[in-house]
Amino acid sequence: MIEQLIHILERAGYRCFVPLEKKSCFDIAAKGEKLLLIKIFSNIDSFRESQANGLKSLAAMAGAIPLVIGKKSKSYVLEPGMVYDRYGIAAISPGTLQAVLDGKMPKKRFYKGRTVAEIDASKLTGISPTELAKGLHVTREAIYAYRQVGKMDFEKAKKMETLLDKSIIKKINLFRVPAAPQHALSGYLEEMQKLGFKIAPVHRGFDALASEKEMLVVDAERSEIYAKRKSNFVKGAAGFFGGHPLIVMETSKHDVGGIPVVSRNEIQHSESAEGLLDLVKKREKA
Repeated sequence: MIEQLIHILERAGYRCFVPLEKKSCFDIAAKGEKLLLIKIFSNIDSFRESQANGLKSLAAMAGAIPLVIGKKSKSYVLEPGMVYDRYGIAAISPGTLQAVLDGKMPKKRFYKGRTVAEIDASKLTGISPTELAKGLHVTREAIYAYRQVGKMDFEKAKKMETLLDKSIIKKINLFRVPAAPQHALSGYLEEMQKLGFKIAPVHRGFDALASEKEMLVVDAERSEIYAKRKSNFVKGAAGFFGGHPLIVMETSKHDVGGIPVVSRNEIQHSESAEGLLDLVKKREKA
């Protein structure tokens, strides 16, 4: 599916970045009109809450929109034009992604086993609640509930549009940057957080994004051999996300493969995030 999605995204003018490892918190980062972070599953029920939190953290840090793209769940095939929810992240089919990139936002949401629509309650005017209830074969109380909740069965919403002779169904805006969930950090990432960095763990491909005025794409490696293997990828990620690459490693060298290197000891003895950033930029220019 990844090749199919890259084709869809590139046709829409997006530039794609793919992590080295399949277990990254995202499978495709796509930069165009928006920055998208996409996780791909054949079965969207395989998406776990811990993965969702990692994806939301990274998206919040990068100002990106997280999306899950899949084909089915355990119980049903994902319907084109329908938005499903997984831990606060929209899950859609490849066809729905194509439509969204073409400017056609979906109107249907799968909610507790039903297809529902979000409606503009301010437009429920022109016909009395009694007439609306009669036309929809529901009670007056149901009409008042629709007004208050702003959500109703999709087919009833379509019928209500016919009765009112106006559009009341809202398009679902998928392009929303999430709030960052909190993470319990350890090791050098915890130390960077204490310096004042905001940290979004990634864990695969590279360790984290760290932000304090400027972005760092950070990866810790245990040897120069592993660092060199990862250097092009980390530099590519830094270029894509608009930050500085950084390798954390115990070595006397100040760069590996053209990437600045700092030790955990240097992080511990930094006085501030700004001081560590200055050190990274100094070694980047050396």
